[in-house]
Amino acid sequence: MPGKINFKKRILSSLPVILWMILIFFLSSKENLPDLNKFILNFDKIAHFIVYFVLGIFLQVFFIINFDLKRKQFYYIFIIAAGFTFALGDEYHQIFVPNREPDLYDLIFDFLGIIFSLFFIKIINNILKNYKII
Repeated sequence: MPGKINFKKRILSSLPVILWMILIFFLSSKENLPDLNKFILNFDKIAHFIVYFVLGIFLQVFFIINFDLKRKQFYYIFIIAAGFTFALGDEYHQIFVPNREPDLYDLIFDFLGIIFSLFFIKIINNILKNYKII
């Protein structure tokens, strides 16, 4: 672990992940969401991508703060597995919501959001290292 992390820091680093997941679950529990596809083509897919991109970033921050990153392949696997598992569960949950149904394309865009968040953090990390900010 990167030094001794106190309990308060662990809790604070997990709050964005938990709150974001609650927001996703809450929104997918709604029977009717505004249909913004009329104004922006494929808005729902863009929204899925963005929401899971943010979840991926929150998961990475949590993981970076709480775990040793010497084995990066496990870090990537954990982020992808956690994000995809939540997305899969969320799509399954929609079976039980009136006027909603699971959608394979939603799941694909959720997955892409998680994957792109990994690239985004890697690029930001490289930029910060090049300018000796971190």
